[in-house]
Amino acid sequence: MPRVYIAGPLFNTHERWYLERIAEALEEVGYATFLPHRDAGLIDLQRPESQAKVFRDDLAALDGCDLCVALLTGPDQDSGTSAELGYMFAQGKPCFGLTDDFRYLNNMLWGLCGEGRRIARDIPGLMTLLEAWYVADEAVGPIAPRPAQPEPGLLAEIEAIMQRRSEEFIAQGGSPPATLETVGWTLDELLEEAEDADYATRDNSRVRDLTITREVVGRLQALVACGDAGHA
Repeated sequence: MPRVYIAGPLFNTHERWYLERIAEALEEVGYATFLPHRDAGLIDLQRPESQAKVFRDDLAALDGCDLCVALLTGPDQDSGTSAELGYMFAQGKPCFGLTDDFRYLNNMLWGLCGEGRRIARDIPGLMTLLEAWYVADEAVGPIAPRPAQPEPGLLAEIEAIMQRRSEEFIAQGGSPPATLETVGWTLDELLEEAEDADYATRDNSRVRDLTITREVVGRLQALVACGDAGHA
């Protein structure tokens, strides 16, 4: 399972308590977690060397984790949390947010979290978003794993559909022939538009269907990868 860096403000007991509840929920379903105040400790202002140690431990964890979950509550989101999110995003790692605060959310943080698609209002909503991401991006989950190699008949059938439909559009003076890659991009864009975090967390049927569709897209992406390997 992926390892999750849990970012958030650590200034009071309530903040640390809620971050620990997030860690517990993730660990219950198999994620490994790094929780800064638990695993690196809090900075001791009476010991200058502790500042460097905490910084280096946190930085090593950011490099070692696969994704970030950040608590984004407050009138202005915590600066350290913002730095951690930006660091993970710059490495191409998925960033998820958690907030039910009705005050303004910094626009950059909104953008780092999938332009709002990866922001949940509570821990159950966060787990729903993570499950959908894990099934789609990691090829494992409660539905079924993606096969390493697609069935030859499936690839031939999809290629036949693409050729037939492409010829129809070419005859009408339309766009150039489709490829597995272009079809995969289009499906991915449509799914991103559909995966509204607030709506998804309120409708289990929607989450179910998006999760299934994500796996179908994953199969298509596997076909692209295998096709590229076959032509290498």
